[in-house]
Amino acid sequence: MQPIWGVIVVVAAFFLILHLRNRKRRAPPPKIYARRVDGVQMAAYLHPQVSRGCLSDHGLQFGKGFRRKQGPPLPHDENCQCRAEPFSYTSSEVFNGALREPQPPPTSIEGLPGDDAVALLEALRAADAQLLPADAEEYVRAAGTQEISDAFRGQVEAFLQERYAYLKERGASRARSS
Repeated sequence: MQPIWGVIVVVAAFFLILHLRNRKRRAPPPKIYARRVDGVQMAAYLHPQVSRGCLSDHGLQFGKGFRRKQGPPLPHDENCQCRAEPFSYTSSEVFNGALREPQPPPTSIEGLPGDDAVALLEALRAADAQLLPADAEEYVRAAGTQEISDAFRGQVEAFLQERYAYLKERGASRARSS
């Protein structure tokens, strides 16, 4: 074999190796597919005349990827101000707890922080799960406002007293119409 053929083979091997190394560097980055979880969440507006249906349905999630495919019919009653709010999260956000975090409901109390709004919602649910007490102070005690911050406790207690008056009036009007 002549030495020229050896040089040609070595040069060809060199260019082949360079070509393969450059091809690896130019490889497109792997595509990351993030599945999205789309759905709808019920959001109740807390005001003294809010219905039990609104309270129980707040935070309810439904849609294509959920066990419940359809939400409740809206409005719940004549005082209902609930909204069906669409949401969309990536699978990693869902894994990190995005669907488990309670969304604070909007309230008729001006400037009420989110944590206090969630505590008010739970207080209303607790108070409405029991029989209506004889007076407003017992209703406020049954609701348990100790989770509410001191700055808003007075407004929340006034809210609960107004709710008690509404529930008492509604119960009395039902008794008269029966």
